[in-house]
Amino acid sequence: MVRLRAERLVDFQDASYAAQYLSSVNAIYAWEQQWQGVKGGGRAEAAEVEEDTVPLTSAVAWNYFKVLAYKDEIEVSRLHLSYGPSAEQLAREFESGFEIYYNLSPQGLAPIDSRTGVPQKLAIPAWLCRPLFLALAAMKPWRGSWFDPFRYSAERRRDLQTLQQFQSDLSLVLSLAQQGALTPGRLVLATELMRLPAMVRGYGHVKAASIVTANQRREAILRRLLDPDQGQNTPVAASIHGRPD
Repeated sequence: MVRLRAERLVDFQDASYAAQYLSSVNAIYAWEQQWQGVKGGGRAEAAEVEEDTVPLTSAVAWNYFKVLAYKDEIEVSRLHLSYGPSAEQLAREFESGFEIYYNLSPQGLAPIDSRTGVPQKLAIPAWLCRPLFLALAAMKPWRGSWFDPFRYSAERRRDLQTLQQFQSDLSLVLSLAQQGALTPGRLVLATELMRLPAMVRGYGHVKAASIVTANQRREAILRRLLDPDQGQNTPVAASIHGRPD
């Protein structure tokens, strides 16, 4: 699972981006193995992790990948070009004369429903979409730079805020572990904190609403995680080598 996600992060951005992910997952994995008393026989890296054996590592591996590989216009275009049906496949499936349309809701172009205030989808012909997908996918090296036209859109700012928030929470968990302050009670809370991105689903307004719910849960977890009473249990002494970038 971990190696596969690292490979997908290379496809999403580059090798450096994937290395950032691996560094953090391996740091958590090393600590969790030490906490469980695993010595010489343990693996040095988290190649494959299972929730029932290393729950904190599993939570980080799944959810850090999710917030790193956010589905922006560039990634959606790349995924479609990489995994969508080719013209040859479609020609074999349908009779001649068929037309393909994509139901999309492009930012700034989609009409707004006057009753709900929600952006509506537009049926855009494939002959127009494919060149756009190619152009957008080619912008991968410039994602987040001044050359990225979506950099300041509300949805992209929200994606980056979610990523930065997760990295901040991950740094907190690593810091508590380094200090030997991850008591059994705090370990449960830390694992739940790392699982929060799984609550965020959908796109657009649906995703925005789920982020609000996840953030409310996050605030409650952080209050308990930093509560001095959680530190009254026997602390787990351990050291972690490596921190997220």
